[in-house]
Amino acid sequence: MVLAVICNDAPRGPGARVTRWFCPGVPMHVTGEQMVGEDGRVRHVFLVPAAAALLALDRGLVTCSPE
Repeated sequence: MVLAVICNDAPRGPGARVTRWFCPGVPMHVTGEQMVGEDGRVRHVFLVPAAAALLALDRGLVTCSPE
């Protein structure tokens, strides 16, 4: 399985950084890494199946950002 890196700017509440993934039932692996976005918000890094990430991108549920 090919994995893709996604970043989530949660949490806004307990457990939110995991529960905000758009596709329940699709594995989402917590890396424990964090990065700070251009806006200063902390983003949590996850690995998800690449096909699911591409589908989310196609549907406008996620956006691409340069590293």
